[in-house]
Amino acid sequence: MRTGMRVAVVAGTLGIALATKTALFQHLQAAGPLPSVSLTKPLQCFPLSLERWTGLETPLTDPRFLYGDDHLSRVYQSGDRRQGFQLWMAYSAKGADRGHHPEVCMRAAGMPEDPRGRKSLPAPGHSQPIQEYRFVRAGEGESLAGFYWYYTLDPPPAESASALQRAYQHFQHRPSSLTIEVFTRIMAEQDVVSAREFALAVDRAAQAILPPGAVRGSQRLPVFLINEGGVR
Repeated sequence: MRTGMRVAVVAGTLGIALATKTALFQHLQAAGPLPSVSLTKPLQCFPLSLERWTGLETPLTDPRFLYGDDHLSRVYQSGDRRQGFQLWMAYSAKGADRGHHPEVCMRAAGMPEDPRGRKSLPAPGHSQPIQEYRFVRAGEGESLAGFYWYYTLDPPPAESASALQRAYQHFQHRPSSLTIEVFTRIMAEQDVVSAREFALAVDRAAQAILPPGAVRGSQRLPVFLINEGGVR
């Protein structure tokens, strides 16, 4: 084959490949981005009276804690007021809440995790458990129990989208998310039992503000890794 013909064949092949790539990219983008998913109610609608506990608002002023689009910060106590529970919720339309994790934040606050206290707390309705932690302040004997879990809020795929478009949307999408954290001081083993009961009560009440299809998780993974790796 003459040199000129070879160049023409190569150029033609590259042209076809480029056109195919362009057409594929246009096809993938035609479906558009996936929308964010909202909670069914604002977080302030979460009940102040939660089974046998009563809540008190603890407004946040530090901008470092005001990530996301909606926040809730309260302290709950039972009638005897012996033990208080700090409840923190953060909703983000773009998963910004998932960039924060109590293990990291508590270590920065001078209370690293005691790994011997890490447990999984089963909760009905979803396969993934609530994650239980124990944090300690070295030299002072202060101990906190912490509970961490989140809900991934993925929109349903468009019925008109092709399989390739759905895969592309999923890969590009950072899903909306709700993070829930509970903290309490531990003075006796009964405090841990009460803390688990409170965490489960919070999860039960949270179902009323979650949209259909919300999926619970508690793995320590950034949201973009969860999304790309397919772990919900």
